[in-house]
This record gives sequence, C-alpha cells and structure tokens, in this order.
Amino acid sequence: MSDSDATSDNRRDYYRIHDQALVEYQERTASNHAMAEFYRHPVYFEMLSELQSLDLETSKLMGHVAEKDRSLAALLKALNKKVDLIARTLALVETDINEDRLQFIDLSEGGMAFVSPRQERAGQQLILKATLAPSYISILTEAEVVSSESVKEHPEHVLSHEQENGDGFITRVNFINFSESQRQIVARHILRTQQQQRRRQLE
Repeated sequence: MSDSDATSDNRRDYYRIHDQALVEYQERTASNHAMAEFYRHPVYFEMLSELQSLDLETSKLMGHVAEKDRSLAALLKALNKKVDLIARTLALVETDINEDRLQFIDLSEGGMAFVSPRQERAGQQLILKATLAPSYISILTEAEVVSSESVKEHPEHVLSHEQENGDGFITRVNFINFSESQRQIVARHILRTQQQQRRRQLE
C-alpha cells in the first residue's frame, strides 16, 4: 500500500460519527448475492441509488455556480430539495421506519459498528442495508465482519450504553465493493452531521 493510500484509509477511519439508523443485514452466500433483492421492491433500489447520486451531483454544481449566478444557484437548490423529497418518500415507502426499530451506530466512510442480535463470525461477508434517520439516506452494500463481541464485555463502549437490556453484540464491519457515489454520499452526510453538532455546541 502506498503512503497516500494509507493516509486516505486513516482519514476515512478518523472521520467517524455516532448516528441513528435502521440496520438490516443477511449473510452473503453463493445463492444470495444480488443486493437489489434485499429490497421489497427491487425497482426502488435503482431509483433511490440514482436519486442519491443526482442529489450529490446537484450539490456539487451549486457550489460552483453560487458565486457566478445566484438565480441559477437558487434554481438548483429548489430542484435539489425536490430530489431529496422524492428520495425520502421512496425510503419511507420501502422501509418500515419507527423509533422502536432504530439503533445507534458508529459510521465512517469505510465501515460501521452496530449492535447485532447474534454474534457474527469475523471474515463473514454480509449484505447490509442501513437507513439513516432522520435523513433517510439509504446505504446498501456488501460488508465484511471485522469483529463481533458481546455488549457485556465492553461496557465502556458508547453503543453498550444505549443497550438497555445489555444484550447483543457490537459488530464492526468494513464496507467492500463500495461504490464511489455511495462513499461520497456517506462522506457528505458525515460532514453535515459534524457541522450540526458543532453548531449545537456553540449555542
């Protein structure tokens, strides 16, 4: 690995946030490897992926246009809100999101940690779907288990503090075959969340 690659990996690990999400996953097997099939309505998977990519591209354009043409920037902002609303609606229709099913997670560009109901084997590959709340950003990716340890063995971990009954396993995964568009969407979400946290600290 080159020095630049190592620096990039370290940076991805550094920018990590504590967030809320509905986490669903299943083991990846030879007969179960199509991620779109993880959706109740597979066509929504393609639509949601395209909408999230479009939202990302529009946001980039707004940054370039804002200083040169405020009217065009305002138009792009309005269109971006429409795209975001459609994506949120699709996520709500596709996923049964309620407070009882949400859990706290640690999220970075390279992976995440969450509490699983059973212990997963290190090296096991998963198909993982995480719907972040309240943004309703949907992450669907292959992931590899790094570790899976009992909540009771790590009472100091922030995820352990939020488990009222002390059950479950803190499962850490790395995203694999993670598309660049998905990575950028997660990176932007992390940046926005950090900015919101800093604003709250200053209030």
